[in-house]
Amino acid sequence: MGEMKVSHVPDGVMLLKPAGSLPVAVDGHWNRYGAYLNDTRRLVANTGGLLAEHGTRALLIDAGFCPRAVAGGP
Repeated sequence: MGEMKVSHVPDGVMLLKPAGSLPVAVDGHWNRYGAYLNDTRRLVANTGGLLAEHGTRALLIDAGFCPRAVAGGP
């Protein structure tokens, strides 16, 4: 972005049940996209923030998800 460098800063991962996490998804849809699921049939979603750098200045943008349990988790 011109003189500005923007990078993803990973800080975690979530394993989501596709049919439960994504309201419009049903198990049948994932037969076609099974390559996107891990070996436990979970959708791997990376979490993190953005690091914006311009010259000697930097800004870390991270709204945060907070530690929490999701209903119907693993």
